[in-house]
Amino acid sequence: MNELLAQARAVFLAPPSITAVPPRRAAVAPPDLVAVLAAPRDLAAVAGGVAGDLRRRHRTRAALVCAPGAAAVTGGPATRAARTLCSRLAARELVASAAGPLCRVVLPDSPEEAVRDAWRAIAAAAGYPAVVALPAREAAHDALLVHADLLLLAAGADADATYAELALASLAALGPPAGLTRPPAGVLSRRLAALGLTTVTLEAEGALA
Repeated sequence: MNELLAQARAVFLAPPSITAVPPRRAAVAPPDLVAVLAAPRDLAAVAGGVAGDLRRRHRTRAALVCAPGAAAVTGGPATRAARTLCSRLAARELVASAAGPLCRVVLPDSPEEAVRDAWRAIAAAAGYPAVVALPAREAAHDALLVHADLLLLAAGADADATYAELALASLAALGPPAGLTRPPAGVLSRRLAALGLTTVTLEAEGALA
């Protein structure tokens, strides 16, 4: 009889409720390569600030910035890790200099040569996050942009909103995640960002999920 009652309970009574445990959200790995497009006056500050953010996320002692010569940053002491990375790149006949925790490689004016040297620098700086900063987008640059982990368009407060939206949509069409960010404001903030000592967020406008 007891066995029959147990079978009946198993059939007609609901089993004890089990509290569902929501799946743990997987951590989003920080990008290794970010491409930045910004006005020439903002390029150094945005690129350095993004590199500073990448260095913090990756917990590395240095980061790489590849940019045209006009965006080069000079002055200020450099960390040992940045100097060591620059020595590694200079040995490969790349024009490199260190300032703060950043190693900067000067890219040629030719888009094709700029892409070539950027890839050489990125390969030589394996283990460090990298930023490629461009003041304008040429067709040849797309061969590199499509392989970036994140594309960022820096639009100042005075930028035309319609133009920024069109430029962002064009970047997004390349495939990698794309987002907007703001250049740092103020002379001191821009200088510190250019040296990688303050950060420019990568999460503006949903650039990172």
